[in-house]
Amino acid sequence: AYDGALIRRRVIFSRQSGYLVVEDTIESSVARTWRQLWHLREGSRPMTRGRRTWTRDGSGRLLVEQLVRRGVTQHRQGERGPLQGWISRAYGHHTPAPVIERVVRGRSVRFVTVLAPFAGAALPVISDVRLTRRGFSFLVEVDDRRWCLVHATHADAGEVARIAKAKATAGLCPITEANLGDGHF
Repeated sequence: AYDGALIRRRVIFSRQSGYLVVEDTIESSVARTWRQLWHLREGSRPMTRGRRTWTRDGSGRLLVEQLVRRGVTQHRQGERGPLQGWISRAYGHHTPAPVIERVVRGRSVRFVTVLAPFAGAALPVISDVRLTRRGFSFLVEVDDRRWCLVHATHADAGEVARIAKAKATAGLCPITEANLGDGHF
């Protein structure tokens, strides 16, 4: 816990496409450097380009993509200062393993992260990203599975036509939307 900071997390899982979205919002009384960490298993061989990091091992691949442009993404492994990038399967035994680190500085910080497992050679495609103060929407395609537009509360007629043409689905949660004061529920 950090004095003077309010940290909230919202997690959304797409059962149809198998991806996870994690939104972390942080409000602090003072500017700080915030780090979001995603620990990976040993041997996952991450590759980072901009806001996208993906693993390259053959037994299970994962895309970790940050939707908010602000910040820097890097990965670390087996570091001792600060201690990052290790796993322990038994007391006293540790193995280097990669950790993805997203770093942002500020009083008001937001991380919106998509974690999309995939099997094929092609990375999942995330497009049409829209971030608002209270929510977000985007399209995602994983291993040629159909698209799912998350939180499409305010889709206009043109967007609805594109969704239908792509044979996509829209994911809405009336309870979440009502709690956010978004939409007409």
